[in-house]
Amino acid sequence: MIKKVVFMHYKQVYEFLCDLSKVETMAKDKHLHPMAAFLLDKILLGNVPTALFNSPNATKVSDIKPAIEKSDLQILQKILRAENLVNIVKDNHFSVYTEYVKRFPKPQRKQLFHYFLIKHPDTFAAVVPVWSFDRQIVGHIDLLSLDKNNGQVDVFILKYIRRGNPIRIIPQVLVYYQLLQSLVPSLENKFVCGILTDKGIYRFKPSQKLLNFISKFMSLPGAFSF
Repeated sequence: MIKKVVFMHYKQVYEFLCDLSKVETMAKDKHLHPMAAFLLDKILLGNVPTALFNSPNATKVSDIKPAIEKSDLQILQKILRAENLVNIVKDNHFSVYTEYVKRFPKPQRKQLFHYFLIKHPDTFAAVVPVWSFDRQIVGHIDLLSLDKNNGQVDVFILKYIRRGNPIRIIPQVLVYYQLLQSLVPSLENKFVCGILTDKGIYRFKPSQKLLNFISKFMSLPGAFSF
């Protein structure tokens, strides 16, 4: 069953979606229970700081622009390749995306996310509010899924973009990770990040080396210090 909660954030309507049966199943798992509890006890009950989301003093994650020049971007790309920090994969998440695009060549975000919740067995939430009172930062994660790889299960944070350079989006995704990790601290080091594109998913672990390198390009000093 897909549950929906409507939030008025930034004077716009945001619809949080989750597959209740998947989340309730996660709640029975010792490892995944904290993530499920965050969704069940906070988001689904509307326990979200709406005033912070609507505050003129709060910064939206989508507004955090990395000040990366062309030369810096080239250096970053070299580091990513040398350290094997980012891989482009075409996993079952990407398969669901390509199925949707075949049916709907011009994908709409809301419909795409709903499709993921129905068709992908491990995608459990979409448009998830995240925030930090201390940093006055707010945002919405496009998709949350489970990443089952090498016998372990991690929470997969997915950002969808139709166009643009995915490498430039990495800082934003890392901020989403930091916000969610601060809200569900017991899941530290149990996250994987990804950027969903037409070419595949740019998948990466939020390693400290990546966080440290990206942080100096952020327009907000210390944006990664929670």
